[in-house]
Amino acid sequence: MPHVKSLTQLLLALGLITCVPGLSQAQKQIGFDVSKLDPALTSVVSGGYWESGGKRGSIRLLVFNTGWDNVRSRLVVQWIEEQPAKDRILIHASRDVEAIPSEMWALAAPRIELHNKRWYVIVTGASDGGRIRRTWKFELAGLGVVREQPNR
Repeated sequence: MPHVKSLTQLLLALGLITCVPGLSQAQKQIGFDVSKLDPALTSVVSGGYWESGGKRGSIRLLVFNTGWDNVRSRLVVQWIEEQPAKDRILIHASRDVEAIPSEMWALAAPRIELHNKRWYVIVTGASDGGRIRRTWKFELAGLGVVREQPNR
């Protein structure tokens, strides 16, 4: 996805809003209401895949940032299944990544990587006005399972 500078650009790039006023017919059908979008949502990354019990889907990463001078972030991992025939998306699991202390870190957009048939989330954060940086790596070890990997 190209680099975006604002939430509006991000939403346009993801196709979540259109340039015309009001909701599109597709947005009305799936119940999407732009006015109910959390303003703290600053990054959405989708990719990867999962399979469990005959069901399959993709992985979605959400970063929420609050605060102005002292930004606090939280990272959420979701395992989603698209059901086009029913015009819906199911969230099979959703986990806040608690290994990252939200009160201390401002997170950048995360990324999803595949290594040796396993999916990983990599995210970088900054603290103390950007003077301290850290990168976390998490294995998506199964439906709803997020395991922090040691720093190397």
